[in-house]
Order: sequence, then structure tokens, then C-alpha cells
Amino acid sequence: MRKICCLHILHCLLLGTAQECVDFPFHTSAKSCCNGTLHYRGGQECCSGELYVPNQKICCNNSVHDLEDGICCGSELHKVPQAPYVCCGGIMHYASQKSCCGGQELYDPAIQICCEFNGLHSVGLKDNKSCCFDKNYDINTQHCVGNTVLAQNQELCGNIPFNIKLKVCCGETLHEYPPYPYLWECCGEELFDRNKNQCCKAHDKVVPQDQECCGKGML
Repeated sequence: MRKICCLHILHCLLLGTAQECVDFPFHTSAKSCCNGTLHYRGGQECCSGELYVPNQKICCNNSVHDLEDGICCGSELHKVPQAPYVCCGGIMHYASQKSCCGGQELYDPAIQICCEFNGLHSVGLKDNKSCCFDKNYDINTQHCVGNTVLAQNQELCGNIPFNIKLKVCCGETLHEYPPYPYLWECCGEELFDRNKNQCCKAHDKVVPQDQECCGKGML
């Protein structure tokens, strides 16, 4: 159980989605602890000990201001009309037709693509591009596997990229691609030739063709 400091006083105990405010337990979805006092949330937020309604006020640099006073960017209140100004990277930009990617980088949605995921981002030219989580990639020469961008002739073996024309992946083990007439197949982590051997799959055991698999073992 961990305490956090509210206005230099240890008030709130984090209990997953529950908290305690001055030793009174409460659920954070319904109530909020502000300045050591418990309040019904009702759309309200806490700004340095002061309650405010986000669609009526803004919290900037630990102070509550009227919405019409301006835009909070970084830790400063900027008295400018919202359009065409954009707050990006904590700086106000005059950026007509532009947007902010990941809260950090300006981009032009007409010609660029923004990929955002889990606090990371990337910006690239829009032509033939798609997103692989936070990474942008060229769909003509690359593809997305999990959250990794690979060349079209690559796949992942575990977490290791490999060329599918040169290697074979069995489980998470890489093998050199066997030459013809090797009729390859995986048996667990092992690569074998079906012309000569077979796989007892109960134990991922490779045995000669003249033997048989029986239950969990082999004859």
C-alpha cells in the first residue's frame, strides 16, 4: 500500500482503482480527493487543490482559468484564438492545416501520416504508408508483424527477424534452409527430412521412418 502527497500532506492511499481520502475509502470513478476533501466527481477535476469543470474551466500551471482566457500549452496560458493555433511539444504554433502527432511533432494530414501508440509516435509521407503501432512503414516493401516492421521477405522467429528464403524457423530456433530434395518439416524446435524420418509429436521427437510412435513414446 502506497501513499501519495496532496498539498504536502499524506492523504491518499492508492488501492488499485480505489483510494482513501483522509482515511475515508472511496472509488475513483465516482468520487475525487481534492485538497484532502472527498467530493462526488460529477465531471469535476482537481487542479492543485481546487475543483473545476473541464468543459467550463481549464487548469494551467496549477491554476484554474476561464476557457475563454486562452489555451494552456506546456505550463503557460496563451491568450490566442484556438484556430489556427496548435499546441505541440509544449509550444504554441501558428499552423493552419496542420495537426500535432503524439503531442510533440507538427504534421500535415494531407500529405503525411501520424502513427501513435503508447506514448511513442512517428511521422512519414502518406503515399503507400500504413501504421504498425507507433511506426510508419511502406506497404510495398515492408509489412507489420506484431509491433515490428519487417521487409516483405522477412518473418520473426521468436523476436529475431529472418529471411524466409534463407532460413527456416522451428518454434523459436532458426535453421539453414535445406537444399532440394530435402522435404523439410518442423518437430518442435528440430528440423527433419520427411523422406527419412518422422515426428513423434507427443514428445517432439524425430525418429526414423522404420520406427513407429506409440502414445507418448515410440517403438
